Amino acid sequence: MTTTTIMSEEAQILASLNIAFSSVTTREELISVLVKHLKPIFRFDVALLGMLEPDRKRIRLFAHVFLPEMLQNDFFQRFLRRTVKVADTPFEALLSFREPFLTTPEFVEQYYNFRPFKMLRAVGGIRHVMAAPLWCGREAVGFLNLASRTEQNFQSRDAALFKAFTDHAALAVRAIFANEKLRTGERELSLQRALQKAILPVKSSDEFVSALATILETAIPSSFFYVEIRSKQGTMLSLMLSKDIRGSWQQVAIPRYAESNNAESNNAESNNDESAENVSTESLTRKSGLHLGEEFVALCRVSALARMMNESFGVESFVEVPMLLSDGEQGFIRLAERQPYGFSEQDEELLERLQPHIALGWMSLKARLELERFADSAPTSGTVHAQPIPLHLSSSDAVLHELLPGVIGTSSSLRNTAIAVRQVAPTGATVLLEGETGTGKERIARAIHALSPRAAKPFVALNCAALPSNLVESELFGHEKGAFTGATERRIGKFEAAEGGTIFLDEIGELSPNVQAKLLRTLQERELERVGGKETIRLDVRVIAATNRSLAAESALGRFRADLYYRLNVFPIVIAPLRERREDIPLLVEHFVRRFSERLGKHFDSVEAASMQALMNHSWKGNIRELENTLERAAIISEPPLLRVEGLLAPIPSSLHNPSGANSTRNFGEDTAPQAQVPLSTLNDAEREHILRALRQTNWRVSGENGAAVLLNMKATTLEYRMKKLGIHRGMKGEA
Repeated sequence: MTTTTIMSEEAQILASLNIAFSSVTTREELISVLVKHLKPIFRFDVALLGMLEPDRKRIRLFAHVFLPEMLQNDFFQRFLRRTVKVADTPFEALLSFREPFLTTPEFVEQYYNFRPFKMLRAVGGIRHVMAAPLWCGREAVGFLNLASRTEQNFQSRDAALFKAFTDHAALAVRAIFANEKLRTGERELSLQRALQKAILPVKSSDEFVSALATILETAIPSSFFYVEIRSKQGTMLSLMLSKDIRGSWQQVAIPRYAESNNAESNNAESNNDESAENVSTESLTRKSGLHLGEEFVALCRVSALARMMNESFGVESFVEVPMLLSDGEQGFIRLAERQPYGFSEQDEELLERLQPHIALGWMSLKARLELERFADSAPTSGTVHAQPIPLHLSSSDAVLHELLPGVIGTSSSLRNTAIAVRQVAPTGATVLLEGETGTGKERIARAIHALSPRAAKPFVALNCAALPSNLVESELFGHEKGAFTGATERRIGKFEAAEGGTIFLDEIGELSPNVQAKLLRTLQERELERVGGKETIRLDVRVIAATNRSLAAESALGRFRADLYYRLNVFPIVIAPLRERREDIPLLVEHFVRRFSERLGKHFDSVEAASMQALMNHSWKGNIRELENTLERAAIISEPPLLRVEGLLAPIPSSLHNPSGANSTRNFGEDTAPQAQVPLSTLNDAEREHILRALRQTNWRVSGENGAAVLLNMKATTLEYRMKKLGIHRGMKGEA
């Protein structure tokens, strides 16, 4: 066979490979296509494809093995189901190369203790490896290794030919990354919506677990599903489901010893057993866990729960993820299988990303169950009960349910807000909170911060309307010594104080135009200069802005920069007014009465039925702030143990809600219906009339010190151009 013929065959295989790549959409498909096209050219026993994760610190491995003894190896199976760190491994060295290379004795010696290498030599008998990094442009995206049992199986010419294949494979890897990102985002969003739809309406713990198992089954198949939630008082929920022969979920009895908590003894054992490090579930650790093969066997030695699942149900692998709950509760979601390698690290990661939505569903269910206590006693519209409404101030389980940290309520509108908050909190996206005054925008902002990776960093709040306009810029960006009169020393601004954390800008619609411009630059460039300074300071700060105005309307009227509005409006959240979440009023009443009882030294154990009726029916223009102030006045006036609000809910004059008059911008919640007024003129008509008024006032003098151009703060040439465009001429001087 001539060299030309050989090269022609290789060219045909490359062409065939490119065609095959065009239909590849997953990593598993990619390794299969590569092996199919490489096997006729190279002799190898193992093909190993490594693809970097987005953080570039870990790599996920895929293998095609022709050695049965390796397929049966426990370590090899677990190795392929986890991501592997890149640092201080042969993979780090491999990804630093630009060309394929053949392993040398020196390279093997350097990484002799790397456990996967040992396994390849000891179990697979591998003696020679040809490796190639996958480069796409200036960035490494992974690697492809071919391993053989035969010494010196690969030659230098093989490495050159191998590079042609890996160059094409790198492009396929990049395409798969893009496809996976899109598909994963769509899949997870669909899964999140399905979870919310399934678990938020449930009315019992059993329904909650059943709905959860049904939805998760579509993404992570399993044979057993176990949810456990504990509080400081004991177990709140412990329910296990098992698949029957028809594939339906059925509740199974949990042997009694599985619910015992032998954390001390287990931890003592685990300290003496190196193989069981980080595998104890009995102690309800907050770490996630993936327990496969031999790891699960090791876990059974230290965990009564794992032992029970193995002995009673034949479980040989499971994955568990903690639920982050409030009120001192701890929860776990556990999926189990009867085979040793039933799950992968991707399953664990998906569960971790979904757990906030599951936790939200549980807190919502718990809150609704507590609200049923009000069903027979709390008044509804049109109903007056003679008996007082009891409060539960002495109970440790008082009705103070938080769908979000520091935010009380269970209404559907608040649940929607909570879902949006939990979606955006883990990201670094800018958030715009819109809502009427007194709706708790700062509470929502603090909840976003508390649920974000920045929670341990500063949360800095600034009310933009509370400072004089000449001081806002200094407060936000800081100033240098001597920057202005009174600046006797350097001072850092709120942005620098919030470095690494979150800055909350309340009433952002009140900022002056020049401060808006500087804020826009700060948001765009992530850097600032202090007032009077020249040094550029880089920033890592998340911005949450809030307003009780419609910034969209303000920007349309030219009173707020449109570019800044779009920069802030990355993730808008509209907070519902209290009148749209009346079912939260009993919870809020109990919360505030408890606070004022402690503060005033009074003990109120019930609210007058007529007072609760009035509270439920009031319009609450001032929202939660108005409710809080009303209850504080009532606590001061009322005599324990009965709280009354009689006479404290007089209507507030409408002028207080629109102090600026009819021409001010409407705030959230105000009636936007058109009034019986003169129809609005066009902008051209308004500008024409404005210029005419200025000309009449200056006796039609356009330029000069006392001309209309000076009065209108524009150049004379600009004014003359606008006059010509609007049809204004001196012949009109005599008109009225």
